[in-house]
Amino acid sequence: MQHSLDIELTTIKVKDLRVWLSKRGIKTGFFFPAIDSTRPDYLDSQHPNYSPKLAAAIEAWSAVIENPELTKAKSVKQTIMVWLRSNAARFGLIKDDGNPNESGIEEVAKVANWETKGGAPKTPES
Repeated sequence: MQHSLDIELTTIKVKDLRVWLSKRGIKTGFFFPAIDSTRPDYLDSQHPNYSPKLAAAIEAWSAVIENPELTKAKSVKQTIMVWLRSNAARFGLIKDDGNPNESGIEEVAKVANWETKGGAPKTPES
């Protein structure tokens, strides 16, 4: 029995092609888009050691740091949890029913929270 390959019907996953090309020393070009050098590579979901919860914690922490107004009348942890809920799908923090995974969000918020002493948030000054 003779086997033939129909190149018009043959498909390959891009991920597999990247691995194959990398093993042959090709690591740039069309299948290797330029990486944003301002973002650490471990925040890229294509990184071999990507951790969605770690990325979520870092991104939430950064978002709150960059916009301190978000924490008005809320604790840092509450603010981080609000941000995580609104970005839950990006980081796989969604349950099968489509709702945010509150326990996952709580875990991530604990990691990203820098105000660990607790207590009620201070009333903002006018």
